[in-house]
Amino acid sequence: WQYNNRHESRGTKTRFGMGVAERYSKGVMGHDSICSLPVEKMAADNAYLFLWTTWTHMPQALEVIKAWGFEYKTVAFVWHKLNKDGTSFYGPGRYVPSNTEPCLFSVRGRPWTPNTGWKPRQVVSLPHPRDEKGKIIHSRKPEAVHQQIEQWLHPHSPEGDPWVELFATQDPPGWEC
Repeated sequence: WQYNNRHESRGTKTRFGMGVAERYSKGVMGHDSICSLPVEKMAADNAYLFLWTTWTHMPQALEVIKAWGFEYKTVAFVWHKLNKDGTSFYGPGRYVPSNTEPCLFSVRGRPWTPNTGWKPRQVVSLPHPRDEKGKIIHSRKPEAVHQQIEQWLHPHSPEGDPWVELFATQDPPGWEC
């Protein structure tokens, strides 16, 4: 997501957290560019969509879901971000400290039935993934979320259907990134 607050409140100096996406990502996209990605054409007629967003971009995320040909159903996960010591992480946030990130769950068509004997935990309290030097890897989500999605959906997904992740910060086995 593109944020337009890089130079907010301190002239040309960035505040902690402000402009992070622009500084650490390989690039950001505006809302219209995200909506125009060919997801509707590449997704199966019957599919699930997990869309990570931030609370400030919730209205835009709902528009993206619709533009991509999916119907919003619920929040799949809320990542409660933790520090290495297990205490709650508090990022700067736009208006209030930001320490959670939602992943929205949407459906297209009539996808296969999830594993009904097991359901994922909706609140995932885990630390930020870090590199070998201990630095937070921007935009990387906890590996446990991939594992929960796979455990919940994969046993019943049609064979040969790819699992696709856009804007991946890692390359999990079995996923096209």
